[in-house]
Amino acid sequence: MQINGRKISIPIWIPYAPFETVSPLELQKQIQALNEELQKLRSHNEEVLTHNLQDMEKRQVEANKQQISSMLELQKNIEAQNIELRSQNEELMHNLQEIEKKQKNFNSDLNSRLRHVETVAVLDLKKRLGPRMMKQACCEIRMKS
Repeated sequence: MQINGRKISIPIWIPYAPFETVSPLELQKQIQALNEELQKLRSHNEEVLTHNLQDMEKRQVEANKQQISSMLELQKNIEAQNIELRSQNEELMHNLQEIEKKQKNFNSDLNSRLRHVETVAVLDLKKRLGPRMMKQACCEIRMKS
């Protein structure tokens, strides 16, 4: 007998009867009964395998659904964080522009005040020293530089 291309032997139990012989018809019936039993076992094994595969497939489908759900949730969280970070970045850029503008105005105002102080100081010095002494002071300053 062959199963899946393999030759197998199946022991047949035949009661020992020293003076009795087994007829070919009886042997044929026993072989047929064994073949039927073998077919039932094959069918049962196929059913069990099919059922197990279906169960495995269901579990895999459920696991895939859970993974997809988790990935979608992570994607939503990342997108929300991205929106928040962009908003914060825009706010920081606006604040930086405001600070740069204030700094520019401050520097311009400071330069204007310093020029005014210099002008007042020079005029005051001219009044105190007079024109001759002023020329001499300028020359001394140039020599030191």
